[in-house]
Amino acid sequence: MSNVEMKDFVCEQCDLEFTREKDYFEGREEYCYCCENEEHYVVLGDIRMSDMQETDDGFWVEDVSCRYCDKKVSLEFTFRDNAVLMSEDDATWETGSVNISFGDAD
Repeated sequence: MSNVEMKDFVCEQCDLEFTREKDYFEGREEYCYCCENEEHYVVLGDIRMSDMQETDDGFWVEDVSCRYCDKKVSLEFTFRDNAVLMSEDDATWETGSVNISFGDAD
């Protein structure tokens, strides 16, 4: 296992303070995960069933926190063959103007 030196940064777009590998940006603008990819990250384990509201098509949950920033998103899960369906590109959903991935940023 290698020792990777970490450094604190401030996102040039939203002013969020975050930590990345020291040489990660090397001459590039310093953006947090969300601003860099225009995407927010939700961990399914952070969503409690008790917070979900039942709808005609499935379940709705509000104010789910992004793993990396202060953004709160609302999600709707639909009933489809006893599974939650996601788009084919690596569990990423586009909901209006906000992209959401389940799990951590790469």
